[in-house]
Amino acid sequence: MYLKPTTFIAAIVIFMQSTIVNAQTVQTGVFTITSTSEKILGKENANEFKKILDIDEEITWSVYVPETYDPGIPPGILLFQFYTNKIEHPIGWDTAMEERNMILISIVGKGGEYPLKKELIISILAPVMLQQKYKINTSRVYTSSVGGCVNAGAVAMNYPNIIKGAIYVNCNPGTWRKKEPERVDLMRLNRYYFIAGRDRFKQIDNTQEIKKYEKAGINQVKFVRTGRLNRLDNLNREMLLDAIDYLDGQENINSDTDEN
Repeated sequence: MYLKPTTFIAAIVIFMQSTIVNAQTVQTGVFTITSTSEKILGKENANEFKKILDIDEEITWSVYVPETYDPGIPPGILLFQFYTNKIEHPIGWDTAMEERNMILISIVGKGGEYPLKKELIISILAPVMLQQKYKINTSRVYTSSVGGCVNAGAVAMNYPNIIKGAIYVNCNPGTWRKKEPERVDLMRLNRYYFIAGRDRFKQIDNTQEIKKYEKAGINQVKFVRTGRLNRLDNLNREMLLDAIDYLDGQENINSDTDEN
């Protein structure tokens, strides 16, 4: 699923150029943020895609900002594309964010609540909004999902200039059919981490996606098959840290792993 190349260019520019505001009143810990595209981008820019997302429609995100947040050492962002109706995040993830200096953000709502194109816009609004509130390391903005990664894969393909890496957990991200993405040259600069558990009856197979990535010259890809992860499980703290380290370039590329 692709958006037209002209769609959301304003948001991309804003993300690359925006600066921290309200530096004296930054909030840390676990909390929610509610905003609209108009508040984030301004009326003129938000009107560019109002047919998909009303400019005054309120969107709520659940956020964790490390208690050690320091604008002098800007954190990255992990966009967890998994709906939640609670403020709580996956067990151990907030601690992992603290250890790796990252902000965790996810949409509050019910699964399937938004059509794909709408969720793409809402998802990419998240890092734009955060950069207006916090100093961000824009080279460490990643996405992740578990169980269903079509939306996460679409965000990573549509906005590789913003989303610099992806963690796909027990799922198959959406890919292109024949024609490569328009921004495949930028995808080649990013990193993609696939991890799947073992299951006696059904195992996720990412072979097709990885081959398609590699055929397109996207070589910074790692696949991990592990017995520590069941079919329906999400990553624990230790596994999440390993995934983030790979996206950060702390491991060798093209090193598929089979764990016990």
